[in-house]
Amino acid sequence: MMAVDVRRRDFLETLLSMPALTALGQITQTSCQKSGDWAIESAGMARVFEPDSRGGIRLTSLKNADTGYEWALPGYCDFAYTAGDVHFEGLGPDSGFQLTGQAVQDLENGSTELRLDFQHRTLPLKLSLFYRSFPGVAVFEQRCRLENIGSEMVPEVRRFDPVFFQIRGPLADLQVYSIRRSQYSLERLPIPEELEVRGGGWNIPEHAGFVAVENSAAREILFFGIHWERDWTVRFQRQADDGLQVSAGLINVTHDLMPGDVLESPRILTGLAHGDLDRASRVMYDYLSGYVFPPKLPNFPWVAYDIWGTEKENVEKMILEEIEFAADLGIEHFYIDASWYEGSSKRGTGDWGCGLGRYREDREKFPGGLPYIADRVHEKGMKFGLWVDPVVVDQRLVPNEIPHEWVGRKDGQDNVLRISAWEAPVVHICLGNPDVVDHLKSNLSRIVTEYKLDWLKWDNSGLPAQPTICNRNDHGHQSGDGSYAAQRGYYAVWKHLHENHPQLVLEQCGYGSRHDYGLAPYCRANWLSDASYPSRKVRENALAASYIYPSSYNGAWIVRGDPEVEEQRDPSLLDTLFRSRMMGLFGFGTLHGKLLTERVSLYPKEVLAAARRNIPVYKRYRHLLSEDCYHLTPPAGSAEGWQVVEFCKRDGSEAVVLAFRNASTQPAYRIRFEGLQPNARYRVRSENNHTETVSSGAKLIRDGLVVELPTARMSELLMLNRV
Repeated sequence: MMAVDVRRRDFLETLLSMPALTALGQITQTSCQKSGDWAIESAGMARVFEPDSRGGIRLTSLKNADTGYEWALPGYCDFAYTAGDVHFEGLGPDSGFQLTGQAVQDLENGSTELRLDFQHRTLPLKLSLFYRSFPGVAVFEQRCRLENIGSEMVPEVRRFDPVFFQIRGPLADLQVYSIRRSQYSLERLPIPEELEVRGGGWNIPEHAGFVAVENSAAREILFFGIHWERDWTVRFQRQADDGLQVSAGLINVTHDLMPGDVLESPRILTGLAHGDLDRASRVMYDYLSGYVFPPKLPNFPWVAYDIWGTEKENVEKMILEEIEFAADLGIEHFYIDASWYEGSSKRGTGDWGCGLGRYREDREKFPGGLPYIADRVHEKGMKFGLWVDPVVVDQRLVPNEIPHEWVGRKDGQDNVLRISAWEAPVVHICLGNPDVVDHLKSNLSRIVTEYKLDWLKWDNSGLPAQPTICNRNDHGHQSGDGSYAAQRGYYAVWKHLHENHPQLVLEQCGYGSRHDYGLAPYCRANWLSDASYPSRKVRENALAASYIYPSSYNGAWIVRGDPEVEEQRDPSLLDTLFRSRMMGLFGFGTLHGKLLTERVSLYPKEVLAAARRNIPVYKRYRHLLSEDCYHLTPPAGSAEGWQVVEFCKRDGSEAVVLAFRNASTQPAYRIRFEGLQPNARYRVRSENNHTETVSSGAKLIRDGLVVELPTARMSELLMLNRV
């Protein structure tokens, strides 16, 4: 053992005396740093850290190079660990880890990754830290990997945070922003002695994985993005030196690391911006669009129509008729919700659990088969899709069609959801089980091909709130890491579907899975909420969610149960109904009662006239929903009650502004534009009045335009194009 320690020590001395580490891209050493320092530099961001000869690494700088603002307090950094009775925060000498190697590689997407390897002095642990930078974007990713390289178990690993460092004060100038997912609200949080922002547990959404720290005096923002859906936390803790300790990683995980076993953290990005939260969000967009999102599809986002049919009679006939109607209305994507599979509900009650888990079409409802339906949809120039809820199945399918060993259990009891109006309960199957993962990969990929799908709506609904998905230890995971294992299985299925069907639109839908950056490499659509009305709530959802994902990803439907659809006949207020959904991925759904009697062709004639009026307008500006977003009022509205948002092309050549008066007593509002070219001239078109004016970008930025809406709840839509 002594000989091994000597060789490791000799290697470390050699490593620290090496000439400057260089790499094409953004992970470098510069002449201004002493030998051995690593610098991550990109788009005005500079992070410098160094090895410590006694063990571990120290952060020396995290700076906005454009403004010179320094975020970091120097100190040990980049890993926090708890296992058994071993605990440390920051990879310092007391951690027991020694640097043993480093490597830099250029990746296919143009990013550059630095890997640092460490070995523990006494425990059979190898730690690898990964840092990835991205050309032209002021962000970098961190993740860590723990491997048991010995012959003895390392028990009860409960914390393995890849992010840990201290922020410089003064703390009085700092505040934290987060987006609450349960009701989509932007939260501005003061920093008490300790603050935790959490992703929530299984089916318990709390916050989205976009968390920002603002120094309001300096107008500087440090932000984090967590590539994981649940059971994560970003912790902030005040320090005696007026610093703020920050760490980010997973919670609610207990894992016995067996010999040869590996435990990997999520990817967590850190980014910098100068300005406001919109600016930080746009930096995040640059990173997502340039290095994470799948390629854009033509004319996306498509106008969608989600239809149910939980009745028994004439389902195929009515859906075929609705396909004809939808194409004429201007719909581009037509998909069938939770009523297509064998044994699905035929009582007209919306019982979506009936038959769930069978990936076979219901030939009683669809005697011609789903390929026939798909062909009719495609002949009309539309895309075709289906809904699935892969994590729950009709309990009556167990064990003859679904093995009981696949069922998730908590404390020895099956995870069951019972609703009194349903024919049977549903049970949860566990994605921490490799057999379940293989089953879903195979069957979901098969139906994409067999039923000619362009879109797959993946729902995660149907389970009561639980702190862990499954704590059984006999079907592929340990009792303490069921949520962690299931999340990895979930991503594995999405990855498989995207790689095998790269043009397929994968939509996330479900209470717990809302706005998850872990799905960003595969996902093209996010269902915001089943709370699809009233219009003001829909707008608040859309405006808050647009900090996380570009609005082109965020869906909201017009549904028959909405009182505005049922009762409103004023054309100007019906325009507001439509525009409230046209701030993102827009469409229609028979969501309310899940019945064909709610189909869009039966809407009141005034609502259909508004649809024919607004859909062509939406198609003229929808490409801007993937561009820069400016919240010209807070998501919940201004002090005067108005809500205003602008979507502007990155080069400033065109923009669209949607303004909503709500119940304000103020009939006029001055809108000052952002993102335009000051020296350019713009044609501004009012969709209310069908009038056009021309003005300079400088004047529109400085003085703006006054929008007049004489009636409460009216709206305006302005389209700007550079002349």
